[in-house]
Amino acid sequence: MQGEAPNIGYIDRDRHPMDIGRIVQDVGYAPRFAPRAAYADFLDWLKRTPDFRSN
Repeated sequence: MQGEAPNIGYIDRDRHPMDIGRIVQDVGYAPRFAPRAAYADFLDWLKRTPDFRSN
């Protein structure tokens, strides 16, 4: 709505990486890929799926 104050804060510094420790402990989750391999796979997928990021 026009005139409302934003409810999302912006911090211009790096945030800490997320911790998956709780989901590992609670349900036994184990990621299939290490973070770097997962990121590389995601970038490859983005290249192969140009319609994902449409204007």
